[in-house]
Amino acid sequence: MPRVKQMAIVCRSPEVMREYYRRWFGLEDVCRSSDGSMFLTDGYLNIGLIKQGSPIAGAAAEPGMHHIGFHVDSLAEIEQRIEEFDPSIRMERRPPEDPYSQFRITVSGGLAVDISEQGYGVDGQKRVPGIRHIAHGDPNVDRKLSFYAKVFAMDEVEVNVGGTDEGGRTRGCVADGFVNICLVRPREGANHFGVLIAEPVGVTARMKEVYPTRPELWEVTRPGVEAHILDVERNNLSLSATRGWEVAPGVWDKLA
Repeated sequence: MPRVKQMAIVCRSPEVMREYYRRWFGLEDVCRSSDGSMFLTDGYLNIGLIKQGSPIAGAAAEPGMHHIGFHVDSLAEIEQRIEEFDPSIRMERRPPEDPYSQFRITVSGGLAVDISEQGYGVDGQKRVPGIRHIAHGDPNVDRKLSFYAKVFAMDEVEVNVGGTDEGGRTRGCVADGFVNICLVRPREGANHFGVLIAEPVGVTARMKEVYPTRPELWEVTRPGVEAHILDVERNNLSLSATRGWEVAPGVWDKLA
């Protein structure tokens, strides 16, 4: 069964980002690649901090969320499903510097999708803090939802079901039982990820003490539902405890 097992961010300074996520969210080191990229884990998901300009990122990649990685049982089976979904889509082999992903698939814009039969170096259990939600802008929400469902057998979930206009659906979510992926018609701030964490207010209060001159790191938007903040390279993330995220139809991963 395919599972989301990696989320990657292109970084100006992977080392600075590593220290931030280790300090505030308890991420642990997994490995470093030969091109200066770093890979951490929350226990279940591999989080790639990809060095800007490196072979893994590609020369044109700008800082920010970059791709999602799926651990699959059979590359051949995924290739067959892609062929059935859209014969024009091609699987592109990843560079040798990438320690995990074997192929990349690009569909309708938005984040790229990597796949690996060998896995992403993490086989542990979900824990807290931990990433449960990945959101990204996509110009064709309907097509990408169908792609995730037909190629990776993800289930659509009811949370964040958007409206419909002449361009189709504006928002929708799928999940694999562990992680929720939300697709949003492109807009500023659409790309973000969600961390399930105890006491988000306490965490942001401690951040304020450490970064008094950088209010963007601890000033919260959407208080009471999810605490939306920026990390040290201005990537959007949301912190949640009691609301959490729908990780399977009708199943919410949250803290009591």
